[in-house]
Amino acid sequence: MNRKIYEMAEVYKAFSEPTRLMIVKLLASNNVDKPCVLDLANKLNMTSAAVSQHLKVLKSIGIVEPQRKGNQVFYIFNANTLRKYKEDIDEMFDRVFINCDLNCVD
Repeated sequence: MNRKIYEMAEVYKAFSEPTRLMIVKLLASNNVDKPCVLDLANKLNMTSAAVSQHLKVLKSIGIVEPQRKGNQVFYIFNANTLRKYKEDIDEMFDRVFINCDLNCVD
């Protein structure tokens, strides 16, 4: 199968967990400036270890990157990876909608 399909399956798998979606939402929030693991844990009412495990999954698909400052680790988005995944998702949905326009009933 196409390597891109397997890669996108990993992205969807990472986003299938509600806690990881909340972490992405918090990282994208204008209200939080580069939250560290402890900040995220407090906002999510979780342990730092649990948040770290979720961040590890998001890091494994390349959408977040750690930045160490002293003894704290902050996470930021990797814009290039996000852009690539968005393009892949848009391409897939564009193909689906073209096919749907030809073969689907409203």
